[in-house]
Amino acid sequence: LNSTINSNLVLIILGGILSSLGFIMPGVSGSMILLSIGVYPIIIKSFSDCLMIFKEFPENGQIINCVTFLISFVLASIMFSKLIKKVINKYEKIFIVFCIGLLIGTIGLIFKNIVVYEFHFILKIIIIIMGILLMKIFK
Repeated sequence: LNSTINSNLVLIILGGILSSLGFIMPGVSGSMILLSIGVYPIIIKSFSDCLMIFKEFPENGQIINCVTFLISFVLASIMFSKLIKKVINKYEKIFIVFCIGLLIGTIGLIFKNIVVYEFHFILKIIIIIMGILLMKIFK
């Protein structure tokens, strides 16, 4: 049981760090990151239990999960924002193209579920061409 709690805390810290990056970067979903590493249900349950504090007091484990996630999220947000500021100051055009690439990639993911399967290849080619054109514009 104790090793499960420790592994959950490591995952919660990792989830806080990665979701803060999703909070800062456009086109990256923090909740999708949490879902992909399997922490989303733990975080949602912990926060819902902590928000129900007026009805009954949450378990210590839920409070620890919330506090751990919040501390890792805030510290990582501060670190990533400083890092991104340095990257923007040094590589502004490359960073803008990277962000546009993330946004275009997200659009591709949205259309993936709408467009018929045969057009996936054509859609990917269009997105790649759009990315290349944007790189040429921002050079």
